[in-house]
Amino acid sequence: MMTVQPIKSKATIRAIKGIITEKETANTSRNLLLWILGTNTGLRISDILKLKLKDVTDNKGKIKGSIELVEQKTKRPRIIVIRPPVKKALEHFLKDTGIYDRNEYLFKDRRKGKDDINKPITRVRCWQMINDWGKKAGVTFRIGTHTLRKIFGTHAFKAGIPLIYISNELGHRNIEVTKRYLGITAEESRKAFKNFEV
Repeated sequence: MMTVQPIKSKATIRAIKGIITEKETANTSRNLLLWILGTNTGLRISDILKLKLKDVTDNKGKIKGSIELVEQKTKRPRIIVIRPPVKKALEHFLKDTGIYDRNEYLFKDRRKGKDDINKPITRVRCWQMINDWGKKAGVTFRIGTHTLRKIFGTHAFKAGIPLIYISNELGHRNIEVTKRYLGITAEESRKAFKNFEV
């Protein structure tokens, strides 16, 4: 399996949002929601793609405060808080698409001839879209669907959130997995403590 990298530059992340929204198409709000949900929750793409309207809204159509799911990979239950950027993207998406069937997938495949089938876009299609956005934004290293999850972890760490909390949010079993996942090296650890004193 090829390892993908996070995008560490916030300017590049903003550029990708701009690229997604520069052409107003039927999929613009869906694609923006995919990007924002992926980079702001740390969910795996397999869990994002299986989300349905009922997972993010209540019976009255109001956006929930959290997403409750069982991870496809680990089979463990997770509760993911719907933070403000995700809520805003969801509001825009729901207003734009007007979906009301609570069993409809959020990331529905809307390619020609598929409008009548309630199936989500595939992981391969997501990979293609993310790579296309990255190339347009000038990304030169390997990225993919897992990049969204790594962006979440990397930027949480850069914001000063303790590794133990990031590990928990990513659903990792221990902090060592998270350190490897984020590519934290011994050199970076030494630098972090360079001017530390008690």
